Amino acid sequence: MCMKGRCVLLALALGLVNALCAHSQISPSQPKPTHWSRTTQLIIQTLPDAEVYLDDDRKGQASSKGRLVIPHTTLGDHVLRVSLAGKQTYEEAIKVTVSDNTFTVELVDAPGSVVVETSPGAEVFLDNTSRGMADPSGRLSLPDVPPGAHALRIRAAGKKEYQQAVTVPPGQEVTAGALLADLPGSIVVRTSPDAEVFLDGSKQGTTDGSGNLSTGELAPGTHDLRITAAGKKEYRKSTSVAAGQVVTIEAALENVGPPPPGTVRENPKDGLKYVWIPPGSFQMGCSAGDKECGGDEKPPHRVTLTKGFWLGQTEVTVGAYKRFAAATAHPMPPAPDYNSKWGNDRMPMVTITWDESFDYCSWAGGRLPTEAEWEYAARAGNTAARYGPIDEVAWYDGNSDGQTHPVGGKRPNGFGLFDMLGNTLEWVSDWYGEKFYQSGPSQDPTGPDRGNKHVFRGGNFLRKIKAVRVSARSGGAPAERYPGAGVRCGGDIFTP
Repeated sequence: MCMKGRCVLLALALGLVNALCAHSQISPSQPKPTHWSRTTQLIIQTLPDAEVYLDDDRKGQASSKGRLVIPHTTLGDHVLRVSLAGKQTYEEAIKVTVSDNTFTVELVDAPGSVVVETSPGAEVFLDNTSRGMADPSGRLSLPDVPPGAHALRIRAAGKKEYQQAVTVPPGQEVTAGALLADLPGSIVVRTSPDAEVFLDGSKQGTTDGSGNLSTGELAPGTHDLRITAAGKKEYRKSTSVAAGQVVTIEAALENVGPPPPGTVRENPKDGLKYVWIPPGSFQMGCSAGDKECGGDEKPPHRVTLTKGFWLGQTEVTVGAYKRFAAATAHPMPPAPDYNSKWGNDRMPMVTITWDESFDYCSWAGGRLPTEAEWEYAARAGNTAARYGPIDEVAWYDGNSDGQTHPVGGKRPNGFGLFDMLGNTLEWVSDWYGEKFYQSGPSQDPTGPDRGNKHVFRGGNFLRKIKAVRVSARSGGAPAERYPGAGVRCGGDIFTP
């Protein structure tokens, strides 16, 4: 029950409500909408221009300040993904709530990759860490390389190691590497001392005193080796050298037969020419019919020289002796007036002692000849006291004008030797023995075992004609200087 007035007010109120419901087409019994309270604004803070995805749905691109606002984001769980060229894609499960929904996403540089192109089977190192071997095509891919500078190194057996600095931009692929060059090889030659070594026609050098020589770097392959030495048979060999290989060649050079008598060769050491004198026998001492022989030239006796030898074609010249003095720091002796300051290099060297002569011949690669060798060479098969008319073959006091003359100015003997008579006295190796011919050996004599003088041979520009004969002998103290004393070297200047 209600009072009349209250009922009227209630009816009016209900009518207003019904009218409102009819206008909004909402039934009073329907639930109130709640979508405004179940969504919120999502803010992503990241790098400029980054692409933002929510549940695989692209939401837009971050602004130049790296900000993107996503309105009306449903509350609850979502998957956020942010990507940008050159950066690793960021993906994370997030929960959106009614509270603060600002997410900061830090994008890091994406790794790059290096594609290495090189020799098949080569081992590849990046920053000193082995990353594998190149495949049969010579290719190897290195993934997940951090951006920045790296050291690439490639190696393989028998190849030169390759190194390269590589800069990898974020997220990019870089191609690097190179075909590996073959390691060079070399040849070590072991043969005779002072032999000349040629490879593929090009001279590599001369072996040292032990007969050794190492070539420079050689390309792998086959090379033609040739070795020559005076008095030796030429050596030839085709030699294969692998990459990085050192090949040792033992080459024993065979002796060649003796050269023909009178063969001339130039000695590169002193620049003089030397003549090959063959072995043989001769009558040593006073020549038959010679009335000027001294007692020390008798008795004449048969001597055999069993070995050939080289002998200077001329006396040692001033120019050759200057080479010796420069090479050994040996002082030049006092110069004669007729060759002031040793100005004429073609003159024979004079005033040298036996000791200096010995040193010179040793330096030149030979020795002083023996007295028997000297006379055998001077005669050259001639049995007379001189091998020709005196004025044709010798400078002596009758035609010299009191001085020496340039070597080779007179007629040579049968072996092609000049000035064996006259111009200068010539030191030989033997001690002087006045009666040595009476008891000396008949084969390869070398003179007395001791003495206080060494033998002079040949006469000189100051001697009378009677002293300028092939058998004439005299002696001098080894340390004394004699105005007309010179030297002619012999021995094994070259190997036969």
